[in-house]
Amino acid sequence: HNGKCVIKPFDYKVMLDAPMWLQRTDSFILSHCSTSPLVEPPHFCGNMRAVLRRMISDPQPKVTLFAGGRSRVYTLSDITGLWVLEGGEMTGAGTENYKNTPTKHWGVNDFMRCFK
Repeated sequence: HNGKCVIKPFDYKVMLDAPMWLQRTDSFILSHCSTSPLVEPPHFCGNMRAVLRRMISDPQPKVTLFAGGRSRVYTLSDITGLWVLEGGEMTGAGTENYKNTPTKHWGVNDFMRCFK
């Protein structure tokens, strides 16, 4: 363990009804997104909604999240214990508008919580 997490570029197909799923009840999300809804942790539904929001905000991850085909590299902070994106979060509607600034968007900590 070197304190780094590397997420290589990947793509996904956006669920056209993702906004509708955001409006669904926890019970609905548990029954349709979990193989074991009775034992999911309390944050399961919130994390699923975070994934859906990210899918909506970044429908082309190879353009918006992995600009130029670059992997996202996170370092585990010795001070906070949180994962920090090296170089900051990329923001903007296209690669020409990206700024290397931190943002409060869904990040690796949210991603990692999905697997707890």
